[in-house]
Amino acid sequence: MALDEEQRSLWKTRISQALAMQAEQHKRWRDSLDFIKLQWFDKHQGSDEERIEVHWAWSYKNTIIPTLYARDPQMFVKPRTSNRTPFANTMEEVLEYEKDERKLKESVQMAIGDVVPHGLSWIEVGIHFKDGIPPKQEPVEEPGFLERGQNFINQLTQGEQKPEKEETVPVEGQLFSEVREGELFIRWWSAWKVLLAPGYHLIRQMPYLITIEDVEPEEFLTDSRFSDKDKEMVEPTRQLTIGGGSIRHGHENNKRRGNSTDPALTMIRLFNVWDRRNQEILVFAENFHKELFHADWPYAFDEFPMVPLLWNDTPPSDEDQSPYPIDDITPVKPQLIEKSMLRTSMVKARRRNAPMIIVDTDFVPEQDIQKLQTNEEAVIIGIPGGSKYIQPVNPVTIPGDVFKVDGTIDNDLNIVSGFSQLLLAGQAPPGIDTATEASLVAGGTNLRTGRKTDIVEEFVKEIGRRKIAMVWEFYPRDKIADILNKTISEEMWPEIHNLPIEERRRLIRSELSIRIDAGATQPEQVRLVENNMWIKAVNMLKAAFPDRFIDDKLIEQTLKKLGMKELEYVVKSFDEEEKRVAQQENERLLKGMPQSVSPNVLHSIHIPIHGQAGEQAAAQGIDTTELDKHTLLHAQAMQRNAPKSSPQQGDLTSPAQAAVPEIQRTGTERLPDILGQAESAGVGLEGGVFPQ
Repeated sequence: MALDEEQRSLWKTRISQALAMQAEQHKRWRDSLDFIKLQWFDKHQGSDEERIEVHWAWSYKNTIIPTLYARDPQMFVKPRTSNRTPFANTMEEVLEYEKDERKLKESVQMAIGDVVPHGLSWIEVGIHFKDGIPPKQEPVEEPGFLERGQNFINQLTQGEQKPEKEETVPVEGQLFSEVREGELFIRWWSAWKVLLAPGYHLIRQMPYLITIEDVEPEEFLTDSRFSDKDKEMVEPTRQLTIGGGSIRHGHENNKRRGNSTDPALTMIRLFNVWDRRNQEILVFAENFHKELFHADWPYAFDEFPMVPLLWNDTPPSDEDQSPYPIDDITPVKPQLIEKSMLRTSMVKARRRNAPMIIVDTDFVPEQDIQKLQTNEEAVIIGIPGGSKYIQPVNPVTIPGDVFKVDGTIDNDLNIVSGFSQLLLAGQAPPGIDTATEASLVAGGTNLRTGRKTDIVEEFVKEIGRRKIAMVWEFYPRDKIADILNKTISEEMWPEIHNLPIEERRRLIRSELSIRIDAGATQPEQVRLVENNMWIKAVNMLKAAFPDRFIDDKLIEQTLKKLGMKELEYVVKSFDEEEKRVAQQENERLLKGMPQSVSPNVLHSIHIPIHGQAGEQAAAQGIDTTELDKHTLLHAQAMQRNAPKSSPQQGDLTSPAQAAVPEIQRTGTERLPDILGQAESAGVGLEGGVFPQ
């Protein structure tokens, strides 16, 4: 449905107001960018060959990115109801796949780098649809009894037939290789390309956001969202000069396509309006009288698909209601200017303090003067018709106290930015062995970075929430099976695309939650320190309280903590089932029926259960010969599998078992206790099966 003239005029006004509000920030943004690119002095004070411009802003930007986001975090999906646990596990695997496939780390690091000079940056999460509209989904009919039976027979006779993966190609009109038809994409947006709604301070309360795209005419003509009639009427409004990089508004030649001799690149500016109040999206072109595209909100997720990143929010006042935050460079601009000027003065003073020699050029050959000038230890001044001699000149010296202000400026920079703490963040100081020490050190070095780290982690969580909503709504079950390369049941992936929009929104809000561990984006050194403390804590607690932990859960959490997810597939689990198997073996063994011992069972579970059964049987006068032999085989198998290591000299003299480094290295071995239980059951005593 097309907009009427009043609505078009209203949106044109809103776009103009949003552009004007953002334009107030442009000078500050350009200055901050110029400091990072070492261009500020050339633009404002002219060129100077002797200038030494301090590269503090460039170094700060490139340090803060890996400090806050050195690696992608593990995203944990938690069900809000117990019956959604299989679905949550499947969603967790899909998020891990999409995290690598969509280059999340690259996008987040670009967003962090963009926040430094602008104070604000964005990442969009979305699904690209042909013609810009989600395809209509027909309800899926469940197969009948006969069809399910035939499918089961086909699987038995032909094996599981996986659907062939359709090859996706880039969508026409899009220059982003990661934007493909029907698939999730993650896209970074610069602060220059997103317009905020005037009159609102909090972004989450804004009724609309506007994104700006500058596209070439060829790209515009292939966009399937727009009608052919409108494509013929829209003209380029921007001209990018290739040589100088300048942008001129308007179109002098008004050409649809540039030719090879034209030095300028013509562009068409598009405004994409995300109207959350009316649940619509609109597309306008600069200097075009009507909307190019108008459609319903494409997602059941009722928040903006653009996720903002900012950490220097400026409170509004009665005079300034701008929602744009301050950047990290603006507060230190005076110090950067003074520091660069001071460094330049120091260099010039050093050169002025060099001996100055006046040479009579009528008597000293030019080549001799050039030889003297190549040596920077002296400044040669040639004067014709002089005194026929070489005369030294004493330069004016600058008091050294003038240059002591450099240290004060460095201190100011560190106070405002916390740059020195950024350099220390993520490093593991030597000698940190306890959680208390690590906590105290982290409290000092991460004083300034802690808040920014929390904001970045929350930023990644918001990206993950949108990913969950969109893949659940638009990824069918067969696509999930293709991604994970395994059969996916309805319980593992309940489809919601055929449900009403209100029900989809309710399910997306209420069924799943997402979390990431604190510090999960930090550099590798921090993770290693945390892992080391985790292992030591587990070993000490297991040594002190061996029966207070569920081994299955402890191993699972340890592997997740260490980031060794692949090992979960080879860990023996199901303790309760092992106990039932051991009890069934007891019944047969006490009847004199020998039972073999598999090397892959949990011997630590079987031995105590067999020992307890042996004690009870011996008290009742039942023959336990086969049970004793079987228990011995378990003990021998466990002993063969136990790691052997010789303790260090320091390990032998430790008075407390829980603090022995040998235990911390090899884990808590309960083999002596288990063998003791076997002996108490009669195994190894006189008359038993142990050889004497």
